[in-house]
Amino acid sequence: MKVSFFQSLRFRLIASVVFIEIIMLSIMVWNNVESIYQTHADRLNDTAHSILWQFSSAAGSYMAEVDYAGLQERAQSLMQHNEISYIIVLNTYNKPILQLGGKFKHISKKTDTYPAEGLDNTFDISKNITLSGLHLGKVLMGFSLQQMSDSIHQARDRSVSIAATEVILSIIVTIILGLGLTRNLKFLADAARRVGDGFYDTALDISRKDEVGMTAQAFNRMVADIAERTQKINESESSVRL
Repeated sequence: MKVSFFQSLRFRLIASVVFIEIIMLSIMVWNNVESIYQTHADRLNDTAHSILWQFSSAAGSYMAEVDYAGLQERAQSLMQHNEISYIIVLNTYNKPILQLGGKFKHISKKTDTYPAEGLDNTFDISKNITLSGLHLGKVLMGFSLQQMSDSIHQARDRSVSIAATEVILSIIVTIILGLGLTRNLKFLADAARRVGDGFYDTALDISRKDEVGMTAQAFNRMVADIAERTQKINESESSVRL
């Protein structure tokens, strides 16, 4: 009887390994991407608030001296940071006295507390400008999430590529192991069929030192025992006839 490929042990072995690999590697990729996202988000959050605190502290002195040119020069140097999208400085009447970058539609927006809240691909934060307890205005800054997003996508693609390579290698190794196992099982099935047809001189030539080899040795001993008993029965029947 011929067994179809989809009913064979080989197929079930390959399918089981691939299924488990895909599940485990999917969990690994998801966990890896989440970890990378958290790392980048924490890094951006710390960097953004550190820059905002330093600039707002310096802005208080510039605004107290009405040195708007110095304030703008300080802000322009900050704009060299590749993640800063805009800098806006408001006076005590919430009127902008400095605007760099962006389209300035963020003034009326509620600021974010964490990069994950930046639905417009910008992490918007703000801080009041104070000097000796006196409120002088407010700083609004936007940090682009594009760099973080690109890093996460690259890490995800790299993880998926590694996972796909591992699945392919697992399939190849499983096929090689499966071929060896099913080939020996086929030899055993063919030999058992020959014994069933009365050919008691059948023997398996498998000299492996594993479970398959042990099964072949046990089979050969069983066939030898059957052959011996059959011969004795035939001899007894011959003696009775005589």
